[in-house]
Amino acid sequence: MVSVEEVYSAGRFAREARAFAEEFLREHDALVLCGGTGLYIQAFLEGFDRQAASPEIRRKLQEELDR
Repeated sequence: MVSVEEVYSAGRFAREARAFAEEFLREHDALVLCGGTGLYIQAFLEGFDRQAASPEIRRKLQEELDR
């Protein structure tokens, strides 16, 4: 479970989902991935190695949003 205040990314999702899938498939024959956005599904299937936004960029964007 992830708090709404916690930073979460497609890359983190891909890592966590792949780890879950590996463990799940040790005992089951199939896994269905559904929902979410195409970005998250693509990250799961192909990996996602983009660098997360820096805290400074996040702060500037938040300030702009707040205005």
